Amino acid sequence: MAQEVILRLDIAQENRALTDSEHRLRSKLKKRILGWAVIEKARKRQCSRITYIREGDANTKFFNLKANSRRRKNFIQRLRKDQGWAFSHQDKQQIIQDHFSTVMADPPAASRDFCWDALNFPTVNLASLDDPFTEQEVLAAIKQLPHDKAPGPDGYTGCFFKVC
Repeated sequence: MAQEVILRLDIAQENRALTDSEHRLRSKLKKRILGWAVIEKARKRQCSRITYIREGDANTKFFNLKANSRRRKNFIQRLRKDQGWAFSHQDKQQIIQDHFSTVMADPPAASRDFCWDALNFPTVNLASLDDPFTEQEVLAAIKQLPHDKAPGPDGYTGCFFKVC
């Protein structure tokens, strides 16, 4: 009955503005319907628990379905082979083993490689990279840091390093 009144008020709202009394009536009815829906949901939940307790203890079809549902859900019925289906445990195991052996195997060796000498890159002496830093180089790098930015995740800004 309340849903019918709400429906008629919604239809009327499409054509005209609802009066204050109609608006209050509609909101009261909506709240009441939502309250009854919550109560009905709780009642249904309690009834289902009672049924579960009552029928779950006996060795019935209901109990066996509940006890075996997890096993049925986690069971792989069949796997597709190249031409057909695999049903036996050994066949499914072999298909899975073959698949993951192929996926997880080492990639094939590269058949091509760059000829670095043919690219004519200039040779650079990199021996100076092993030299220790001097204090002047470190201070010059710190002076180049921006004042308001943190160069690392510790949150210390360039201003902190320059002062300290």
